[in-house]
Amino acid sequence: MEKPLHFIRSDADGKFVVDESVATQLALLPEGPAEVVAIIGSSRTGKSYLLSRFFGWGKGGFETGASTRPVTRGVWLWSREHPLRPDARLVLLDTEGLDEPSTAEGRDYDYKLFSLTVLLASCVLYNTVGKIQRSDIDALRIVLKLSEYIRLKPAPGTHSGTGHGEELAGSLCWVMRDFHLALDSTPDKYMEEAFSRFESSSEGKLVDSLRKYFPVRRCFPLSTPLANAAQLGELDNMSPSELNEDFRRQAEDMISTVLTSVVSPKRIMSDDGSIRTLDPLQFVTVAQHYVAALNAGDQPCVQDAYLALLEWDARRASAEALQARRAELEVRLGGADPPHGPAVLARALAAAHSAGVSAFVMRLAELGLHNETPGFLPGFLSELTAEQEEDWKHNEKLSRERSAAALKEMARAALGDEGAFMVPGGHLQLVLAMLRLVHEFSERKDLGPCAAEALAEFRESRCAPLEAAVSRSDAEMTQMEKERAERRVAEEKEKIREQTREETKQKYKQQMRENEEKHLEAVTKYKMEAQQVCGEMEKLREEKERELGEVKAQHRTELERLEETHRDTVRRFQKQENTAAAPRQQRRKIPLMCLSKQSQD
Repeated sequence: MEKPLHFIRSDADGKFVVDESVATQLALLPEGPAEVVAIIGSSRTGKSYLLSRFFGWGKGGFETGASTRPVTRGVWLWSREHPLRPDARLVLLDTEGLDEPSTAEGRDYDYKLFSLTVLLASCVLYNTVGKIQRSDIDALRIVLKLSEYIRLKPAPGTHSGTGHGEELAGSLCWVMRDFHLALDSTPDKYMEEAFSRFESSSEGKLVDSLRKYFPVRRCFPLSTPLANAAQLGELDNMSPSELNEDFRRQAEDMISTVLTSVVSPKRIMSDDGSIRTLDPLQFVTVAQHYVAALNAGDQPCVQDAYLALLEWDARRASAEALQARRAELEVRLGGADPPHGPAVLARALAAAHSAGVSAFVMRLAELGLHNETPGFLPGFLSELTAEQEEDWKHNEKLSRERSAAALKEMARAALGDEGAFMVPGGHLQLVLAMLRLVHEFSERKDLGPCAAEALAEFRESRCAPLEAAVSRSDAEMTQMEKERAERRVAEEKEKIREQTREETKQKYKQQMRENEEKHLEAVTKYKMEAQQVCGEMEKLREEKERELGEVKAQHRTELERLEETHRDTVRRFQKQENTAAAPRQQRRKIPLMCLSKQSQD
């Protein structure tokens, strides 16, 4: 949202009006928890300028003015992505000044405006000037009126609510503008001490109300933004460097503290303790509920708003689920133009029905309403059934219209000038023309579920009177002419029947040929696959034989090598034996020679 929008204004009758364009713009924002900061206080105290700084120190933001005339009327809204939490939305509410009007109507307007602010905000900034004084607390006397303008729970006997103040704003930040005094303690303690000083006085009840409705309370002192008060009218056009350094530092510290530890997502509580966190669009829905209650003179009820939000979320989930159902129906129908056949439409409607129910249940779960599904599902199913019946009726309506148009066109071509049948044999011609028309009409597959009904209506309204007239004309013909006409009719009927039989026979033959072709194709494919398998097996056998031959050859080579090795071993052994035997024979010969020599001697 580029700039603030006038969210709630008052009309001439003093009634609050929520600007619908704001809801339209918020509907375009991403879903995320809405953290709502509102500012209240007297007019012309710099509320709008300070609140704009939550979105930075650049130019722009809530409108400010340089005169004593108030600029802000009603409630202005500005929403952007949260500076610290990208998944959340920070919503700023700038309110009209509370200036203690003198008339009862003016005070009532302020009471309602303040009540509305407290109901909508998760953090309220109370903007005052200087230290906390009795007049500042007196200005908050409007808090005492909250019980008259706000109910935390429904009327007795409707629901059981808790009645605590946590359902409201929850946090109050007291901003002391143009504060230059030295504090002896922290600003928070200073504020609580100021409250304590008034507890025993007439403001005691007011202090108790402040503590009840705002259990979280913080205090922030801010210096004067400019040293020269005459330049305050141009404050919105000044750069950050031109501001008082202390003011800027204090404001940045305050904004950082509020965003990090004070403000929280806006929540509302039901009578059973269930808590809902609001996104910006739900926030607008709750605001519309509160405004309607105030305008009607009722007390806005937090828990009633919770129930209204449940109903609104259920309606939103229902609308999205119905859209999902329509999208699924389009997908199931394949984009075909209506009318559709009853079987096709029935299947598509059943699938779309399931898709719609699933989308509704899932959307409720996404919204944290899974426990509420049993309560909302029957109503959604009624909507779903009604839309389904409407689709069915619409399809039948289109079927009747298309069938009637088709019959009208076919009758123009088949029957032509009705006077042409007022001749001898005209009845036969009429019957034949009607048979051809019925046959041609029956062949149409795009006429939808009411084609037969439309044909029956056509025969009753158009064909029956014409046939009766032609029949009366034929009664004046001779018996022979009638017989010839009847024979021609019978022959034509037989011809049509024969043609039908021949067409059926041809279709049967065509089907048989297609089956034979498919069978032949399958056999051929099987043979090819068998040949391929046989070829692969033959290759495998040859490979195995080759490997076996190689193994045998290796064995023969190894055997021959072993035999050769054996023969070599035998030869070496024999050679060694022969070598060893020679010396023994030599030793045996020596003694004999010696003995022979001795005998000679």
